[in-house]
Amino acid sequence: MAKVDFRLVPDQDPREIFKLFEKSIRESGFKGEIIPMGLEYPVRTSPESPLARSMIDSAKKVYGKEPIVMINSPGTQPMALFTRNLGIREAVSAIGVGDQKSGAHAPNESVNIDNFFRAVDHTYTFLKEFR
Repeated sequence: MAKVDFRLVPDQDPREIFKLFEKSIRESGFKGEIIPMGLEYPVRTSPESPLARSMIDSAKKVYGKEPIVMINSPGTQPMALFTRNLGIREAVSAIGVGDQKSGAHAPNESVNIDNFFRAVDHTYTFLKEFR
């Protein structure tokens, strides 16, 4: 068994990428089962957008320092439900509770309680101040 993960860029169709991957691996002789999981369309919001700026500014207030802003997320979320289906032009999902000791998605994943409450404060600050 193997898990293959693709991080797509805007305008790539996850179903088309899966078909191309499947075709390529079949042509190389693979005969096993291939199961697509999490075929999500990519979404990218400019860090200069009003929504992203509000997220960044609220993080500065809560954490007291400049946040790390990543153009692409190492995780997958169904943001295309908002951008593609509802026509919302921006989507940001950046409030996390983990740190380098959290073991994200591992069997021993954990969250520091102070980090949890700071993330709640960040969410509150963002929602209160976003205009």
